[in-house]
Amino acid sequence: MERTAILEVEGLSCRFGGVTALNDVTLALRRGEFRCVIGPNGAGKTTFVNAITGIVKSSEGRVRLDGEPLNRRTPARLARAGVLRTFQTPRVFGALTVAENFALAARFDRAFEERGRSLREDLGFTGREQAIASQLSQGERKRLEIGMAFMRSPRVILLDEPTAGMSGAETREVASAIRKYGSEAATVIIEHDMGFVREIADTVSVLHRGSLLMEGTLDEVQADQRVRDIYLGSGVH
Repeated sequence: MERTAILEVEGLSCRFGGVTALNDVTLALRRGEFRCVIGPNGAGKTTFVNAITGIVKSSEGRVRLDGEPLNRRTPARLARAGVLRTFQTPRVFGALTVAENFALAARFDRAFEERGRSLREDLGFTGREQAIASQLSQGERKRLEIGMAFMRSPRVILLDEPTAGMSGAETREVASAIRKYGSEAATVIIEHDMGFVREIADTVSVLHRGSLLMEGTLDEVQADQRVRDIYLGSGVH
C-alpha cells in the first residue's frame, strides 16, 4: 500500500450554536486503505462524513484531497473530484429500474457497461436489472446506492452504515464488493456491526463526544479500557 495520504483531515471541528459536534479531528487515509469509524450514538460519526463531503460547513480545520483543499467545494463539485458517499437512508432513483440507476451513475457512458455488469453481479442484482428501485427492500436499496457510488470509480468513498438492516448473507456480499471495488480508493466506513468491522477494517478510528479517542486495529481498540468504558453494555466485545 502506498504511504502517501490521498485524503488528509486536519483539526476538523463543527459547532452548531453552543454544541460541538466535531472537535479537532485529525487523520489521514491512503489509497487502498479501509478505515472504519466507530463510536456510540452522538459521537459525531455522521457529522464527520458530512463535513468532509460538504453537507455541513466546518467551523475550523482543513480537508485536502491529494494536497488540494476541499473545504469550500460543494457536494456536487466534490463528487466530480471523486469524493463520493452513501447515506444511512439510501438515495436512489425510486421510479427507475436497477439498470437505469446504474446507467445514470455512469452518466450513460458505454465504457462503464462491463463495470456495471460486474457490480450488479457482485451485489446480487443479476436477473433483477428491471426491478423498480422503489420496490426494493431497504437492504437492496442500500446495495444499489453502494453500487452506484462505485460506478463512478471514486478516489475517496465514505459509506454511512452500509450494512444497516441487512441479513448476514447480504452483509458478507457487501463486504466482499467493498473490498473489491474500494481497493483503488480510500474508503471510510461508519459502522456499528463489529463483525463487519473485523472483516473489512485495516484501521479503526473511535470517535467519542466529537473527538478522536484512539485509532488502531480492531483488536487494539477492543482491548482499550477507555473504549470498553464508553461502550459498556453496547456490544463491543
